[in-house]
Amino acid sequence: MTYKPTYFLLIPGIIFLTLGCENSNKSEETDLREEETETTVNAPMTAMMITQLVEDFDTWRKNYEAEDSIRISYGISFDAIHRNLLDSNHIIITAFTKNHESARMYSERFDIKKDGILSKPISSFWDIVWTRPGGDYPKFEAHYFIFHAVKDFDNWMDKFQANDSIRLTSGLYALVIAMDADSVNDLGIYLGATSVDKANALLADSAMVTLQKKAGAFGLPNFTIVKLLKIDN
Repeated sequence: MTYKPTYFLLIPGIIFLTLGCENSNKSEETDLREEETETTVNAPMTAMMITQLVEDFDTWRKNYEAEDSIRISYGISFDAIHRNLLDSNHIIITAFTKNHESARMYSERFDIKKDGILSKPISSFWDIVWTRPGGDYPKFEAHYFIFHAVKDFDNWMDKFQANDSIRLTSGLYALVIAMDADSVNDLGIYLGATSVDKANALLADSAMVTLQKKAGAFGLPNFTIVKLLKIDN
């Protein structure tokens, strides 16, 4: 993968995919109850992820939220703010976008000094190819962004879905899968976890690593554990 907008725990890094997700993500302070949706997105939705280090979160958030109308003008919607559980100044923003072109234009307008950002924001752009069917989800302790490079998406997806019950036994719910718009073999996965300890144990389990390799994943996944703060529409 050419870049990963993330920081590492052991090998942290998601998926994106960060994805802020209208169908499956709500504030951790509310119950996750959704209406039934299609398992596979018929026409890929586009999304973006911006990761950055901020000097002072409260100041940054005030400046960020003051620009809601600007985001709307660029076709940015349902933007979600996440904070890295290991570094509260590491912010990940995910959002639906009108298209990749307008999202790239929006990502170029960040002012480091104005927004109180300590490092240059890193943006990535994604095509959402799968969302979990709606339902009554448990309360999630945290969310995970996981990045994978795969040889063949269809083969990987078949095996990924076949192993869903294994993840669920550890309270790990796959919510969104997306392809990197600049590299279709690079995937981002957004998951909700009822227990960080159980999710970490599963991801580190050698049997799970073997399953990932059999599905055609390259190397170990990069992941970042985050707290979902809010979603705006």
